[in-house]
This record gives sequence, C-alpha cells and structure tokens, in this order.
Amino acid sequence: MAINRSSFFPLARHTLALAAFVPLVMLAGPSGAAQDVPYKESARPSLPIAPGIDLETVCGSTDELEHVALYKGPLSEVAQNESTTVQLQWQPYDFMNPPFSGYAKGNVEGKSWCTGTLIAPDKVLTAGHCFDVLKKEKGWDTPQRLTATGQLEYVSSEGLARLMQVNFGNQVNKDRRKLTPRVVQVAELLEYRKGNLDYAIIKLESSQTIDSAELSNMRIIEGQPIGIIQHPYIKGKLLPDLKRMDAGHLASVSVNRISYSDLDTHGGASGAGVRLPDGSIIGIHTHGGCTGEGGSNFGVPIRSIGSVSDIVGILN
Repeated sequence: MAINRSSFFPLARHTLALAAFVPLVMLAGPSGAAQDVPYKESARPSLPIAPGIDLETVCGSTDELEHVALYKGPLSEVAQNESTTVQLQWQPYDFMNPPFSGYAKGNVEGKSWCTGTLIAPDKVLTAGHCFDVLKKEKGWDTPQRLTATGQLEYVSSEGLARLMQVNFGNQVNKDRRKLTPRVVQVAELLEYRKGNLDYAIIKLESSQTIDSAELSNMRIIEGQPIGIIQHPYIKGKLLPDLKRMDAGHLASVSVNRISYSDLDTHGGASGAGVRLPDGSIIGIHTHGGCTGEGGSNFGVPIRSIGSVSDIVGILN
C-alpha cells in the first residue's frame, strides 16, 4: 500500500440524529457534478479464506497491517480506541447442545470469523454476511442436519449467532506478548441485513464496563483519512488472527457504499469499524477487492445503516 502520510489531518466529531438523514442517491464527481455510481458485487466478503483457497485483499505489493499496540503509522490516535474492536469466533462443537444437538458441525467449528465494534455495553455492530447460512459457498459449510424426510436443514442465521463467541483483547501488548482474550457469549441476533444492507447487530450475554465506540453520521467525502482496526486472518503467521490496524483514505462515497484503495484488509476483517481520526465509526468494512494491481476494499456507511436500524438510531 502506498499512501501520502503527510495528507492526514484531524477532523471534528459530529454526532447528529441519524433519523434526520435521507440517503444520497448520487456521488459528486471531481468537478462537483453528481454522477451515477454503479454498484458491483464483484469483490469477496471479508470472511477468512477457506482451506485450499488462496486470496488476499492487500492494496499494492506490501501488506502494511501492524499489531494495534505497536502501530505508529498515520492516524495512530485511532489505535487508542482499540478496546472496542472485538473478534467473532465459532465455538467448539461440544457447545452445540439443544436445540442444536444432532447437527453436523460443517467446517467452521472453532474458526476465527469476523470483526465487530462494541457500540453499547451489550451490543456489537458487524457485517451481516457473518451470519449468512453457507452451503459450501466460499469454501465454508455451516452446521446442518438431515431431517426425517431426508432433507438437509441448516441452522438459521439467528441460530448461527448463538453458536459464536466474542473475544475482547485477542492481541499482543507493547512488549509483543500475547494477551489472553476475554470471552463473552452471543445471546441474540438483534438486526440482520435490514434494508438489504450488509450489517448485523448482536446482543451479548453480559454488559461490558468499557466505553463503547461512538458512531458518527457526519458527511463524509472522498479523500478523508480513515483507519480500520481488525482481526485479519493472515496466512503463514504463527498467530494469524491477532488485532491489527492500517490507515488510508476514502476513495469513493455513494448511497450505501464507501471504498478505500490504500488500506489493507484480510479475510476475518468483515464487520470492522471504519474510523475517523477521532476514533468514531463512519462505516463497517464488508468486502475485499484490492489486489497488487489495483481495485478497492469497501463497506457500508453508518448513515445508511442509521436510516434503517432502530438500534443505531437510538444510540445517536
């Protein structure tokens, strides 16, 4: 990833009521004139890469993700908000007691899966596709069973959420020592792909005492500096899913999509908060499309989520 590190600047924080916003339908072009922005679902959801599949979403020839506790690049102040970034992980198969006993585990048991952001003491915002039922799509197969009539029945998205846990603090400290994460069970899937947007909100079994992340619905423009704290699954690493960070700029902004072509992500980053320099969340990362030759990674703006979510609207 190649970025102009001198172009980062502090931005003021704005937290207006999301209900007052109506999603934009055009994107301003270089001349200021509105232009249509075609939406293409051509990039891959940022789930971990399944065995036998070789794919990354690094922008350029160099992966510039750094451990969040050691990060000293642009927007290093964003790293001060790392405690609200969490990891979603599938639980061990022996957790699948009633009502899920008798289900085959598929191939997701125990896997590191997605990233999320604590937005209230007992609520985490992440990507909707983290809870999609996968029938061997993208190399993954979620739990299922064979019914008495011989039909294959998969656990629903709501059930899948209850088969996951949230890890706080899965990372190294400033001495490069691996910390022991604190594990909290997922109690319920509260919102899932409302308005056909790729987001979800889960409820935790217990409330957390740390401060929650602030959501921002300020107007965002191309070129704004951003950072993403994430739990990427980096192939070849001894501990591949520890919390890391990179910074870049918004490349484009449209109705339900933001993109960034100079900020690296990996599988496992789905649902990570896209942050302003003050640490507030303006979107969630959902898809990887960067390559060594070009392309962009992208996500969903908070403004769009706030236009359909009862929970996000209440929090602002």
